[in-house]
Amino acid sequence: MTGNVNLVLQSFGSESEYRRAIFSLWSFYAHISSEYAGTRALLFTDNPEFFYPYMEGLPVQYILLSAEKIRHMRGEINFLHRIKIGVIDEALLMYGGSILYVDADTCFIKDPAPLFQNISEKISFMHVNEYSFLHLQEIPLPSGAPFHAVLKVLVEEEFILADGSHRKFLPSLFSWNAGVIMLHRNHHPLLADVYAITDRLFPETGNHAAEQYAFSLVLQTNAELHPCNEFIYHYWYRTKKQVADKFLAKRLDHSWSQRSTGQNKGRVKRWTQALPGNIEQHPWTLRDNAIQAFNNNQFRLAYRWAAMAFIKNPFNIPFIKNCFYHTRRLLME
Repeated sequence: MTGNVNLVLQSFGSESEYRRAIFSLWSFYAHISSEYAGTRALLFTDNPEFFYPYMEGLPVQYILLSAEKIRHMRGEINFLHRIKIGVIDEALLMYGGSILYVDADTCFIKDPAPLFQNISEKISFMHVNEYSFLHLQEIPLPSGAPFHAVLKVLVEEEFILADGSHRKFLPSLFSWNAGVIMLHRNHHPLLADVYAITDRLFPETGNHAAEQYAFSLVLQTNAELHPCNEFIYHYWYRTKKQVADKFLAKRLDHSWSQRSTGQNKGRVKRWTQALPGNIEQHPWTLRDNAIQAFNNNQFRLAYRWAAMAFIKNPFNIPFIKNCFYHTRRLLME
């Protein structure tokens, strides 16, 4: 590894989002080995004051996300997730080091020191390889329309990159989850193409994963792209966020600052061991998994999820009605 690495997060808009970021930050310092314990965190937020009581003892630097700055980062296409590119762009320039960017809805589940030791000009990281772009054609309509549109662009068209050159990306490339992005400082010039692809892809397709697709296309064609889900858990899905928010609201309270840094690190480390399982096995998650499977006509899988949900919570009337509805639909086919 060459040079220092900064941890980077963005968090704005709501208290639940702030609590996720607090947990994510503390989870990093709870797990990181002593060699990297002084790693600077750059927190881009519209409300630094909310974090002050929780961040004592941690090397956190706040960068204000004013309304004007947010509008600028959203760009002419007015795309919310374009802010991520802007945050990463600014963070890479601030201290001339490499960066480990994580979304607020993440938590570290083991020591990420190996990431610090392996980042290089030839290697970058994203959270996990999710699917080939060819998979987008399998998403049913009408909800799949924005995904079909992305695949159509990849199959039929070229992109104009930041330097004016034309580039066609094969649809056999992969979409990687962008909840975590680790870049070497020399990867900064690649962001110009990430901007260019996002600014083309979102207006043309309306797909809200446009920035994820842009990072995926650029990084896997310019460096070795490696996963890091072994170290970081990402609960990006709506229902999982709701479970996590309920979990954190009970624990991140006004008594936080009354404990020592060591005590809080110990508490958070225990939470990181409990929360992923809590989320994955929560009745809300199990019911949602069942409903999604029913909607995709995966009945065997749906009944498996439903059975697990009923074991956890057998008396959810709306869910019972939903299961009966899909059972009638199956019998009538």
